[in-house]
Amino acid sequence: MPQLRSSLADLVNRGEKQLVVDLSRVTFCDSTTLGVFVGTHRRISELGGSIEFHAPPDAVRNLLFVSGLDQVLHVS
Repeated sequence: MPQLRSSLADLVNRGEKQLVVDLSRVTFCDSTTLGVFVGTHRRISELGGSIEFHAPPDAVRNLLFVSGLDQVLHVS
């Protein structure tokens, strides 16, 4: 998870304003991962940007739904 957090933070710190994260090949997602997603969403939103989470597998989509994060994060 540190690599994901670091990679997303680096993109935001470099000034990227529109991020799309392809989740189509994700095989595991836990609360730490969700925390990284929320933290990145919060940070990029503060800077006037956005982040979209694209093509999550059903298990990840269900986790986002159950946690209520589908209402906060942009998931397509």
